[in-house]
Amino acid sequence: MSYYQLPVVIDNGSGVIKAGLAGSREPQFVYSNIVGRTKGLTCGVEVCVGDQAEQRRSSLSISYPVERGLITSWGDMEIMWKHIYDDNLRLKPCDGPVLITESALNPLANRQRVTEVFFEYLEVPAFFMSIQGVLALFAAGFTTGFVLNSGAGVTQCVPIFEGYCLPHGVQQLDLAGLDLTNYLMMLLKENGIMLLRTSERKIIMDIKETYCYVAMNFEEEKAKKADCIEKIYQLPDGKRFKLHNQLFYCPEALFSPSLMHLETPGIDKMCFSSIMKCDADLRNAFSPILSLLGINLFPNAEEGPRLEKG
Repeated sequence: MSYYQLPVVIDNGSGVIKAGLAGSREPQFVYSNIVGRTKGLTCGVEVCVGDQAEQRRSSLSISYPVERGLITSWGDMEIMWKHIYDDNLRLKPCDGPVLITESALNPLANRQRVTEVFFEYLEVPAFFMSIQGVLALFAAGFTTGFVLNSGAGVTQCVPIFEGYCLPHGVQQLDLAGLDLTNYLMMLLKENGIMLLRTSERKIIMDIKETYCYVAMNFEEEKAKKADCIEKIYQLPDGKRFKLHNQLFYCPEALFSPSLMHLETPGIDKMCFSSIMKCDADLRNAFSPILSLLGINLFPNAEEGPRLEKG
């Protein structure tokens, strides 16, 4: 059997799924990891996936195949994978190998089921699963290091030694991009800015990704005058409103989950705890700290002082 020249690579995220061929500088396809079905129909139900489902969200019943980093809807996940091969890559699964990413805390039962789907349903000839953080560290040119991975559904600390994840050191926080979007929506609502409709969710995400930032000193930032941090945001219809402390309160929840009424340590303390769970002889080896995905959108998020406080 002849293989394609390059394997297919699929990155399964809680919010976004990415796919392409190995060797490319970036994924060829990136879209929302959602499945939508027409509401109220018992037969002839239309199924939409990805950005098409996102655009028609208000008229569809939406499901998320991946929640908090784990596959929870297997039927929908199979639909997404089939869509990647049939409609995006236009390749037959049986003609080439596949590399798929997984969460650092992916249960064995989930790994077995994914393997079954690819070998028995999609009939791929060769298959490999690898932890997202490990692959990201390889891409950065390291085999040993520490990865802080914050996506749409989950934030994880992953210590890695010579290409292997150290599972006893992995720490997870069920607070990530989607939670911060909801938190920002609440902060805006408290200030009289009502962006509650599904169609307005992209506006909130744009505000979060464009204007929000991590305060190097939260208390000092709170003490600043409003006009010192003020930003003006213009809606598509031309209306404008002012943004103030919401801009740093939103990402601050990563460091202080209590702002969202969660009784759990922030990412600074979580990183410290993760490293301390590893053997003392290995701790100094984790000097490359790689911060991934959503957290990088916020200015100052990668600065040392906030993480070193833990």
